[in-house]
Amino acid sequence: MNSVQRTNGLIVLALCVALAACGKKSDDSSPAAVSSVTTASNAAGDIGGGKASQAPSGSACALLTTAEVASALPGAGDGENDDSRQEYGIAACEWATPHGLLFAQRWTLTGSSARQEASGLALGVLDPMKGAALRSTLRFETAAGIGDDAVIVIEARDEARGVLEDIATLVARRGDQWVILGAPDLAQGDRAAAIATLTALGRNTAGRL
Repeated sequence: MNSVQRTNGLIVLALCVALAACGKKSDDSSPAAVSSVTTASNAAGDIGGGKASQAPSGSACALLTTAEVASALPGAGDGENDDSRQEYGIAACEWATPHGLLFAQRWTLTGSSARQEASGLALGVLDPMKGAALRSTLRFETAAGIGDDAVIVIEARDEARGVLEDIATLVARRGDQWVILGAPDLAQGDRAAAIATLTALGRNTAGRL
């Protein structure tokens, strides 16, 4: 099982845990409860377990030029469309680089925040048995100047701690248009440099959402 398959499996498991918890309190219609399920569903939607509200407005490869990607990640090739999530309202693109894979995903969604979406995505790399104690240690960085709302989450793989895969992801919103930029291998390097790289790439995408 490769790391992508493992991560996808963990996201599905996290969703099942969230839905099971909600099943015990089926009469709980508070905003907090609804928000929790929505975030978990969005994370699963990244791999086919949920749906964005409607089709995105354009290609994910159009969010970044090859020159912009190569400036941040030298040696990067052209972006390649990934159509595997289209039925879920998610457009995706991938760039192969000597520094690992960079991916972008875009969709349309209302009623959420960058922090909520990033938290939902992070469930896919965390040991669900560690619970809230582990989730409370995640470090979310506000990314200023990128759309209306943007955060970065970077955590290196640390199985003893409960982080089962690398995550280096920016989540940004402009109106109801959303983008994820992910370059997991950056988590193994300098944290400040990884934040700077994702911030630079995020700023390039902001006006194209």
